[in-house]
Amino acid sequence: MAVNRSISGVELRTSSILLKFTLNGNQERRTLMGNGAPLFPSSAHIKYAERLVADIKTAIRLDRFKWEDFFPDEGTTKVGYTVADQLADWLAVQRVTNATKLSYQSCAKFWYKTICDRKGSVVSNLPVQDLTFMNVKFAIASRSELKGKTVNNYLQVLRGAMDQAKYDGLITVNPVIDPKSGVSIRVKDQKPEADPFSNDEADRIVASMQEKYPEQIGNFTEFWLWTGLRTGELLALQWKSIDFTSGYFQVHETIVRGEHQDKTKTNKSRRVKLNSHSLAALLRQKKHTYLAGGRVFNDPRYDQPWIDERAFRRSFWAPTLKRLGLHYRRPYNCRHTYATALIMANANHKWTAGQLGHSVEMFQKTYTTWIDGDQNEAEIAKLEANLKKPQFSPLAMVNRLT
Repeated sequence: MAVNRSISGVELRTSSILLKFTLNGNQERRTLMGNGAPLFPSSAHIKYAERLVADIKTAIRLDRFKWEDFFPDEGTTKVGYTVADQLADWLAVQRVTNATKLSYQSCAKFWYKTICDRKGSVVSNLPVQDLTFMNVKFAIASRSELKGKTVNNYLQVLRGAMDQAKYDGLITVNPVIDPKSGVSIRVKDQKPEADPFSNDEADRIVASMQEKYPEQIGNFTEFWLWTGLRTGELLALQWKSIDFTSGYFQVHETIVRGEHQDKTKTNKSRRVKLNSHSLAALLRQKKHTYLAGGRVFNDPRYDQPWIDERAFRRSFWAPTLKRLGLHYRRPYNCRHTYATALIMANANHKWTAGQLGHSVEMFQKTYTTWIDGDQNEAEIAKLEANLKKPQFSPLAMVNRLT
């Protein structure tokens, strides 16, 4: 059988991998096995072999080598390529944006620190072939405080890495898949309801910021409240996208984890109509950043564009809500504020959804409470019109009972 090439301690053959190491002065050679058969020399298997040989040589050097640890069945390996290794290799070949890769890395760290055995002890070096469905379930159960969406993101990354391990022949089943139903593990997630500000509250927030902070902070907030942009869309907005003549601006880019992207969340650009509030905020902002010709909104403390909302939230947003005695809501509710203001003004739903970058279906699902508000009263009025009047008024009946 022809040899393709040789790496230190690893000899690659046409359909198998040979491990080579020196023990007590003797040259040892063992075929790398998996589930009783030679492992094909795929890139993942090669990396597995290299790590295994390194572990063997370290054990020999420290005089801790035992055949049963590495070759319990003359070739079937027991230690070496771990879940952490598989996650790292899977991450390395993902062709995604830097922001997405950072998100994936954060998800992988969860598994590095959370995979446990049945006794609840963290297993940081668990061999990839030993990861089970119950390991995954225990890990999830140990972090019950996490939101369903967060856990599902973690599961998505692990599932992808284990799919690749199965494809490469390292495992026979994906441990993220329920063996009974054949369906991937998912955690039910309750999406937080929109919690908009009233028009009066929005005006108070802007007025307080204008009084307390540099003018750019008030401009930034007022524009957000009265355009309903997504956070990244607001941060990425440039002066070249604004047409004062037509009264519209174009939304076609975003900032995600500090990285600029030439697309929106939905991969669709849109034209947003300026109203009196958003136009006033832009006109005031012109003297600060217009001549530079770049981003519309800067952090006035450093005269640099915002890269995310965290600094704004900590330094300006949260203190303002506390100062005004308003219960805390994250800045993203500026988007909900504009949406519900349009609904209460009886704006056309299709047009409103388009301004926000929603489909009509998603818009109606998100804001059903406000959309149905007046209709609920109208429908119950129809019922009351067809009912016989009670002998006693509800209030009188309560009074009699008490």
